Amino acid sequence: SDKLLEKLEKFLGLSKMGKKISNAERGFTLVELVVTISIFVVVSTLVFANYPKFKSQLSLKKTSQEIAFDVREAQVYSLSVKSYDNNFNIGYGVHFDKNKSSNVILFADVDNSKEYNNGDKIVKEYAIQTNISIISLCGNENNPPTSCELSKLNAVYLRPNPIINLSGRSGDDSLVSNLSDIEIIISSSGEITKKIIIWVSGQITIE
Repeated sequence: SDKLLEKLEKFLGLSKMGKKISNAERGFTLVELVVTISIFVVVSTLVFANYPKFKSQLSLKKTSQEIAFDVREAQVYSLSVKSYDNNFNIGYGVHFDKNKSSNVILFADVDNSKEYNNGDKIVKEYAIQTNISIISLCGNENNPPTSCELSKLNAVYLRPNPIINLSGRSGDDSLVSNLSDIEIIISSSGEITKKIIIWVSGQITIE
Protein backbone atom coordinates (compact mmCIF):
# COMPACT_ATOMS: atom_id res chain seq x y z
CA SER A 1 0.00 0.00 0.00
CA ASP A 2 2.91 2.38 0.76
CA LYS A 3 4.47 1.72 -2.62
CA LEU A 4 1.15 2.27 -4.28
CA LEU A 5 0.78 5.61 -2.45
CA GLU A 6 4.28 6.71 -3.52
CA LYS A 7 3.53 5.82 -7.13
CA LEU A 8 0.29 7.77 -6.91
CA GLU A 9 2.08 10.83 -5.52
CA LYS A 10 4.70 10.68 -8.26
CA PHE A 11 2.00 10.30 -10.87
CA LEU A 12 0.12 13.34 -9.58
CA GLY A 13 3.29 15.37 -8.91
CA LEU A 14 2.40 15.98 -5.26
CA SER A 15 5.88 15.33 -3.91
CA LYS A 16 7.48 17.95 -6.22
CA MET A 17 4.78 20.45 -5.37
CA GLY A 18 5.50 20.00 -1.71
CA LYS A 19 9.19 20.72 -2.30
CA LYS A 20 8.35 23.82 -4.28
CA ILE A 21 6.07 25.10 -1.54
CA SER A 22 8.66 24.51 1.12
CA ASN A 23 11.34 26.34 -0.91
CA ALA A 24 9.01 29.30 -1.55
CA GLU A 25 8.06 29.61 2.08
CA ARG A 26 11.57 29.59 3.50
CA GLY A 27 11.93 33.49 3.01
CA PHE A 28 15.18 35.56 3.15
CA THR A 29 18.30 34.38 4.88
CA LEU A 30 20.15 36.76 7.22
CA VAL A 31 22.94 37.25 4.66
CA GLU A 32 20.48 38.18 1.91
CA LEU A 33 18.76 40.66 4.24
CA VAL A 34 22.07 42.32 5.22
CA VAL A 35 23.15 42.61 1.55
CA THR A 36 19.79 44.17 0.56
CA ILE A 37 19.93 46.75 3.36
CA SER A 38 23.56 47.60 2.50
CA ILE A 39 22.69 48.27 -1.15
CA PHE A 40 19.77 50.47 -0.10
CA VAL A 41 21.98 52.49 2.28
CA VAL A 42 24.69 53.02 -0.39
CA VAL A 43 22.19 54.16 -3.05
CA SER A 44 20.41 56.50 -0.61
CA THR A 45 23.73 58.04 0.48
CA LEU A 46 24.74 58.74 -3.13
CA VAL A 47 21.38 60.32 -3.93
CA PHE A 48 21.30 62.60 -0.89
CA ALA A 49 24.98 63.56 -1.28
CA ASN A 50 24.40 64.83 -4.85
CA TYR A 51 21.03 66.45 -4.19
CA PRO A 52 22.36 69.96 -3.23
CA LYS A 53 24.48 70.11 -6.41
CA PHE A 54 21.55 68.90 -8.51
CA LYS A 55 19.28 71.52 -6.92
CA SER A 56 21.83 74.29 -7.59
CA GLN A 57 22.14 73.26 -11.23
CA LEU A 58 18.38 73.41 -11.65
CA SER A 59 18.20 76.85 -10.01
CA LEU A 60 20.97 78.21 -12.23
CA LYS A 61 19.32 76.84 -15.35
CA LYS A 62 15.99 78.40 -14.41
CA THR A 63 17.57 81.79 -13.57
CA SER A 64 19.62 81.93 -16.78
CA GLN A 65 16.50 81.17 -18.82
CA GLU A 66 14.57 83.92 -17.03
CA ILE A 67 17.35 86.45 -17.73
CA ALA A 68 17.33 85.45 -21.40
CA PHE A 69 13.55 85.86 -21.39
CA ASP A 70 13.90 89.42 -19.97
CA VAL A 71 16.21 90.33 -22.85
CA ARG A 72 13.72 88.91 -25.35
CA GLU A 73 10.93 90.80 -23.63
CA ALA A 74 12.80 94.10 -24.10
CA GLN A 75 13.19 93.25 -27.78
CA VAL A 76 9.47 92.53 -28.14
CA TYR A 77 8.54 95.79 -26.39
CA SER A 78 10.75 97.78 -28.73
CA LEU A 79 9.87 96.11 -32.01
CA SER A 80 6.15 95.99 -31.25
CA VAL A 81 6.17 99.79 -30.76
CA LYS A 82 5.14 99.71 -27.11
CA SER A 83 4.64 103.29 -25.99
CA TYR A 84 5.63 104.94 -22.77
CA ASP A 85 3.70 108.06 -21.73
CA ASN A 86 2.37 108.31 -25.33
CA ASN A 87 5.92 108.26 -26.66
CA PHE A 88 6.48 105.63 -29.37
CA ASN A 89 10.08 106.54 -30.15
CA ILE A 90 11.83 105.12 -27.11
CA GLY A 91 13.72 101.88 -26.79
CA TYR A 92 13.67 99.19 -24.15
CA GLY A 93 16.57 97.46 -22.52
CA VAL A 94 17.91 95.27 -19.74
CA HIS A 95 20.34 96.53 -17.10
CA PHE A 96 22.79 94.52 -14.98
CA ASP A 97 24.65 95.95 -11.99
CA LYS A 98 27.35 93.96 -10.21
CA ASN A 99 26.77 95.98 -7.02
CA LYS A 100 23.14 94.87 -7.13
CA SER A 101 23.94 91.31 -8.03
CA SER A 102 20.54 89.87 -7.18
CA ASN A 103 18.47 92.11 -9.49
CA VAL A 104 17.89 92.52 -13.22
CA ILE A 105 16.07 95.64 -14.50
CA LEU A 106 13.92 95.83 -17.62
CA PHE A 107 13.61 99.54 -18.43
CA ALA A 108 12.26 102.06 -20.93
CA ASP A 109 15.13 104.20 -22.30
CA VAL A 110 13.28 107.50 -21.83
CA ASP A 111 16.30 109.76 -22.40
CA ASN A 112 17.53 107.71 -25.40
CA SER A 113 20.98 107.33 -23.83
CA LYS A 114 21.24 103.61 -24.68
CA GLU A 115 21.92 102.79 -21.02
CA TYR A 116 19.98 102.78 -17.76
CA ASN A 117 19.87 106.08 -15.84
CA ASN A 118 17.90 107.31 -12.87
CA GLY A 119 15.49 109.14 -15.17
CA ASP A 120 14.52 106.00 -17.08
CA LYS A 121 11.32 104.12 -16.36
CA ILE A 122 11.61 100.70 -14.69
CA VAL A 123 9.17 98.39 -16.46
CA LYS A 124 10.02 95.33 -14.40
CA GLU A 125 12.63 94.47 -11.79
CA TYR A 126 13.43 90.78 -11.61
CA ALA A 127 14.79 89.47 -8.29
CA ILE A 128 17.22 86.61 -8.73
CA GLN A 129 16.83 83.66 -6.35
CA THR A 130 18.45 84.13 -2.94
CA ASN A 131 21.19 81.53 -3.45
CA ILE A 132 22.19 82.91 -6.87
CA SER A 133 23.99 86.14 -7.74
CA ILE A 134 25.82 87.86 -10.60
CA ILE A 135 29.56 87.40 -10.04
CA SER A 136 31.00 88.83 -13.29
CA LEU A 137 30.01 91.19 -16.10
CA CYS A 138 32.06 90.92 -19.28
CA GLY A 139 32.19 92.74 -22.62
CA ASN A 140 34.20 92.57 -25.80
CA GLU A 141 34.39 94.36 -29.15
CA ASN A 142 35.21 91.53 -31.54
CA ASN A 143 35.33 88.09 -29.94
CA PRO A 144 33.53 86.23 -27.13
CA PRO A 145 33.81 88.27 -23.91
CA THR A 146 37.23 88.19 -22.27
CA SER A 147 37.29 91.39 -20.20
CA CYS A 148 35.26 90.85 -17.05
CA GLU A 149 36.07 94.00 -15.10
CA LEU A 150 32.82 95.84 -15.86
CA SER A 151 30.54 96.97 -13.05
CA LYS A 152 27.44 97.53 -15.21
CA LEU A 153 26.03 96.25 -18.49
CA ASN A 154 23.18 97.39 -20.74
CA ALA A 155 21.45 95.70 -23.65
CA VAL A 156 19.09 98.18 -25.34
CA TYR A 157 16.82 97.84 -28.37
CA LEU A 158 16.07 101.03 -30.28
CA ARG A 159 13.33 100.77 -32.91
CA PRO A 160 13.23 100.18 -35.80
CA ASN A 161 16.70 98.60 -35.73
CA PRO A 162 16.62 95.00 -34.42
CA ILE A 163 20.31 95.11 -33.48
CA ILE A 164 21.02 95.46 -29.76
CA ASN A 165 23.04 98.38 -28.42
CA LEU A 166 25.48 96.85 -25.95
CA SER A 167 27.38 99.01 -23.47
CA GLY A 168 28.80 98.96 -19.97
CA ARG A 169 30.59 100.85 -17.25
CA SER A 170 34.05 100.04 -15.96
CA GLY A 171 35.09 100.10 -12.32
CA ASP A 172 35.82 103.85 -12.50
CA ASP A 173 32.39 104.43 -14.13
CA SER A 174 33.86 105.10 -17.58
CA LEU A 175 31.52 104.31 -20.45
CA VAL A 176 32.40 101.28 -22.58
CA SER A 177 30.27 101.28 -25.75
CA ASN A 178 29.99 99.61 -29.16
CA LEU A 179 30.42 96.14 -27.71
CA SER A 180 29.86 93.17 -29.99
CA ASP A 181 28.80 90.90 -27.16
CA ILE A 182 28.36 90.86 -23.40
CA GLU A 183 28.45 88.06 -20.87
CA ILE A 184 26.63 87.75 -17.57
CA ILE A 185 28.04 85.11 -15.26
CA ILE A 186 25.84 83.90 -12.42
CA SER A 187 26.77 81.53 -9.62
CA SER A 188 25.13 79.44 -6.97
CA SER A 189 27.02 79.84 -3.67
CA GLY A 190 30.25 80.39 -5.61
CA GLU A 191 30.48 76.73 -6.66
CA ILE A 192 28.61 76.27 -9.95
CA THR A 193 28.40 78.94 -12.66
CA LYS A 194 26.27 79.66 -15.72
CA LYS A 195 26.92 82.14 -18.57
CA ILE A 196 24.37 84.16 -20.50
CA ILE A 197 25.94 85.63 -23.64
CA ILE A 198 24.10 88.38 -25.55
CA TRP A 199 25.34 89.15 -29.06
CA VAL A 200 24.82 92.38 -30.96
CA SER A 201 22.98 90.37 -33.63
CA GLY A 202 20.29 89.53 -31.07
CA GLN A 203 21.37 85.96 -30.45
CA ILE A 204 21.36 84.76 -26.84
CA THR A 205 23.29 81.70 -25.73
CA ILE A 206 23.44 79.98 -22.35
CA GLU A 207 26.50 77.96 -21.37
